[in-house]
Amino acid sequence: MPDRAEQSMVNRIKAALLLWYPFKPDATVLLVADEGDGIGNVLAEKITHLKMAAPSAIPLEGQYDHVICIHLPEQEENPAEILKKCRACLKASGTLLFPMHNRIGIRYFCGDRDPYTGGVFDGIENYVHADLSGRAFAGRGYTAKEMERFLSDAGFDAFQFYSVYAGLEYPLHLMAEGYLPNEDLANRVIPIYHDPRTVFLEEERLYTTLAENGLLHKLANAYLVECASDPSSLSDSLYITSSFERSKENAMITILQNDGTIVKKALYDEGVKRLSNLQKNHAELNARGVCAVDITVSGSEASMPYLDYPTVQKHWQELLLRDKAAFLREVDRFMEAIDRSADIVSTDDTYGPIAKKAFIDMVPLNCLYMDGEFVFIDQEFAPENYPINVVKARVMLTFFSKHDELRFIEQEMYERYGLAEGRWLYREKEHAFLHELWSEDQLGTYRNNMCRDLETVGRNRMRIDRPTD
Repeated sequence: MPDRAEQSMVNRIKAALLLWYPFKPDATVLLVADEGDGIGNVLAEKITHLKMAAPSAIPLEGQYDHVICIHLPEQEENPAEILKKCRACLKASGTLLFPMHNRIGIRYFCGDRDPYTGGVFDGIENYVHADLSGRAFAGRGYTAKEMERFLSDAGFDAFQFYSVYAGLEYPLHLMAEGYLPNEDLANRVIPIYHDPRTVFLEEERLYTTLAENGLLHKLANAYLVECASDPSSLSDSLYITSSFERSKENAMITILQNDGTIVKKALYDEGVKRLSNLQKNHAELNARGVCAVDITVSGSEASMPYLDYPTVQKHWQELLLRDKAAFLREVDRFMEAIDRSADIVSTDDTYGPIAKKAFIDMVPLNCLYMDGEFVFIDQEFAPENYPINVVKARVMLTFFSKHDELRFIEQEMYERYGLAEGRWLYREKEHAFLHELWSEDQLGTYRNNMCRDLETVGRNRMRIDRPTD
């Protein structure tokens, strides 16, 4: 059993699925949840007029601006019935929000077990080999199309599905249907599973192919569904990411809005200073001749323009495979930008040059390639008196992560920038920073129980590839 501190953070991570939503300060909200669901405590901290009801005690008349049904409709034998009850207690302009598993989520094609039957491929096959009637009904998964029919039966005229990656247990990436990120999700999303022991594919390596073939949303592992009677009541947010696995000081939600702006919100008072530091970091980079997106801070929110350009990570991946020399020239320019960002104050015998402030997130994943120029984004962290070589080594670490096909040049790059000898020391230094940032001491067990082991994945795949008689 998780201890109280760990469970509190787990509840916060799960609540990230909903805390980005634009609830108005005076909105009345009903939370439909099973007894003991800890997400309600997190939501109650942020939603002023929140009331809770058990699934069997939903009010029968309209009075709420929003209903959040944390109790999954898929756990009811007829999901339309609970959806009708939720609709009945909404105002005419109100919205219903609820999460759902997708029975054809990519996690299940990779070998994960169904959360209700415990069998592999049961949901993909629409439970034709699973006996759902021979025991007490616990639930079953649906596709988005199947859930749409339940919503229509419940009387909802408008709805939209936000794809959730990695899943409801770790919902840190939400995408409105039709929106595709301009970055490589393999470097952002850490897959999680109901039972990682049965997984035989590396899910994140499939994301690019899914996106290119119109399947990223169809095969999402889960959805957050927003429903309304009036289409104008639906949210206009396109892409939501959260960092709720971090401390309250670093817990942020970033929202790409349909009007072309990006808003980063601090969900706790402790995080407001972090936004101010973000603004200062970008201003300092610009003053040093390193282009960083302009940021405006107001209260607990920072806003910036959305620039529809690929990340440097994505640009380099394509460039390396067609023109190695041009790729290396681009990396040279990138390393020069890191040098310009740093005020070197000393030299360490082990780590080399020490920067007064090191912008540790100056990596190709956090930089846009805009008409041949580098434009840095999300430079939140700048540890003081920190080795600049660790920042340069992180360029390689992030670039090659999840892309073995590019590693033919990896050693050459470490040698080119004088990083080969201290390579593993730089990695240990980075891991120490990330260990604290990602709250490994509090969340390590929770994540480890859901993350697959690559050796197990390899063995599972080999058994399929080379079956024995």
